[in-house]
Formats: sequence, C-alpha cells, structure tokens
Amino acid sequence: MLSVIPLSFTAAYRDSYSFDIATKVTGTKVHKLANKTTTSYTGGDTYWYSGSVSFQKSDYKVELYKSWLTNYRFTKSANGYYATKSWGVVAAGDYTVNVTKTGGESDKVIGSGSIDQ
Repeated sequence: MLSVIPLSFTAAYRDSYSFDIATKVTGTKVHKLANKTTTSYTGGDTYWYSGSVSFQKSDYKVELYKSWLTNYRFTKSANGYYATKSWGVVAAGDYTVNVTKTGGESDKVIGSGSIDQ
C-alpha cells in the first residue's frame, strides 16, 4: 500500500502593509524577520488627487529597512497589478517597510502588500 501525504507550504511569517503616498511613507510597524528568503506580494495603482486613476503610471520603491547598512529594495510599476517580488535571504532582525513614489506625472500611488517568509 502506498500512502500519499499532501504537502502544503505556507509562509511561517506573513504581515501586511498599505500605502497612500504622494512622495514617501516611512513605516512604524516592526516586522520581526528570520534569516530566511523574504518576499512581498505587492501592488498598487496611480491616481490623481481627484481620485480618478491616472493613465500615466508611476513607479514606487518598497524598502525593507533595518539600518542604513542593512536594507533591501525593489521597484515596481503602480499599474494596478499585483506581483510577488523577492528580497532574497535577509539578515534576521527587526524591520520596517518604507514606500517611496519614484517617478511619473501622477499625484499619488495607493496600494498594499504583504511580507512573507
């Protein structure tokens, strides 16, 4: 008799963040991370102050920040789509998430994401 054991992989750590920014938001919530591969499922869209979606898409940078020597970043387009981005293996410790609008003609970027290990 052959037994099959279903395997499911779930993140041992998952926490969320959100942003509504014209330039930059510096996170205050502390994320306690292990020395493991760390990803973010993130997305957002580009808006005018009136609330309407802009056809001119901006980019935004998501930074996992521990110290000025230990931080990890990636840039994504605020195009209305979500995607998983990886920081690779991060050093264990306490981190915050900072998000910066890095370009484009629109007024602001609104979005959210999760940190997964």
